[in-house]
Amino acid sequence: MLVWDAARGVELCLLRGDGERVHCVLFSPDGTLLAWAGTGRGVHIADARPWTPANAFEREARGLVESLFTRPLLKADVLARIRDHKGISETVRQQGLELAGRSQDNADRFRRAARGVVRYRDAAPALYREALGWAQTACRLADDDGPSRTTLGIAEFRLGQYAGALATLTRALQLNETHPAELAPDLAFLALVHHRLGHPGEARAARGRLTELMKTSPADWSEETRQYVAEVESVLGKAGDGGK
Repeated sequence: MLVWDAARGVELCLLRGDGERVHCVLFSPDGTLLAWAGTGRGVHIADARPWTPANAFEREARGLVESLFTRPLLKADVLARIRDHKGISETVRQQGLELAGRSQDNADRFRRAARGVVRYRDAAPALYREALGWAQTACRLADDDGPSRTTLGIAEFRLGQYAGALATLTRALQLNETHPAELAPDLAFLALVHHRLGHPGEARAARGRLTELMKTSPADWSEETRQYVAEVESVLGKAGDGGK
């Protein structure tokens, strides 16, 4: 989304949010920063100053740093790539190193990147393996983060690592008592994992809990959650047909 200064007719900045819709924006008192939130988790900060030659190097450095972190990469890897980058000026390099040096590794960034792949059941195995690595990194950065565990369990399931997925998703289910939106994905993939492992009773139990959960506030469930429920139905059958 482009933000314009209507009085002067100049473009201020471009808001990028991985396809999420922008719900609200707020300028800082001095007008140099813009905070915005969308359908995803968290608040984004953007530089709201109009382009000038004076801040051109800083904008280039900031764009480079943000693009590297978004891939996603760990802070140490971002710093290494900036040091070795052959296509930037020394001014941009130094500003980029300073900006990246002030950043912290973020589990949520890796979790979101991994989930953007593993939520789909027909991605290439190479993509699933890359997403598995991102999910593992998220779990290393935040060992007790339920959504990261859920994402790791889904990645393991996609790669046929069913025993590992069972352990991971069981742990995620415990952690996600404080993240109710993640309980449905946990139960959906626990049902699928038990099915793959030849545990029909456990698969039916997880499926039953999922069915009851989906009856609560049905309008609030996300498209992603409904996608997981549809996958369970395609494998185990619709609720009430005996799972045949």
